[in-house]
Amino acid sequence: MVNPKGSSQSKICYRPIRPSDFDVLERIHGRLFPIRYESTFFQDVVNGRDIVSWGAVDISRPNDQSDELIGFVTARIVLAKESEIVDLLGYDSAKSDQTLVYVLTLGVVEAYRSRGIGSSLVLLSAIVSYMKSGFKAVAAKLCKNEVRKISRWEKCKESHSLVSLSTIPNKRNVAVECNGSEFV
Repeated sequence: MVNPKGSSQSKICYRPIRPSDFDVLERIHGRLFPIRYESTFFQDVVNGRDIVSWGAVDISRPNDQSDELIGFVTARIVLAKESEIVDLLGYDSAKSDQTLVYVLTLGVVEAYRSRGIGSSLVLLSAIVSYMKSGFKAVAAKLCKNEVRKISRWEKCKESHSLVSLSTIPNKRNVAVECNGSEFV
């Protein structure tokens, strides 16, 4: 590994963790934490299964290392009412729509510490998590509104129509046949 301490030429970039990061992510976790994580944890992280994950890379490193992780954060979005925060802080569990970002793991390789990389990763994961939950909420509302609109079109008397909703969160297409025109 290149020793970047004192090097003013390091260029740190942040990107989502991807499947090709599996080995490096597992190796860094092994060095940083006294706990051995199961392989399924890393599979979930690199494939984005219920885990938000971001990595830091130094793009000024030699080509074969310019995209290798030097830091990471893994986090999960949880509903406030399903977390311990309700008990600890007396949180109003009636606010069921409130979400929290629960940081699972956070690490930066030793040569890159004290540069604000960890703080940036936490901030980035929080912003992305809240944006993601916001998009899900908006999509759910749009989907609910579209479903209401479909019921109006079901009563139409034209000869043939098709309404397709591609905004449903589980990415299924729902089609409702009616009579008359085609609506997509």
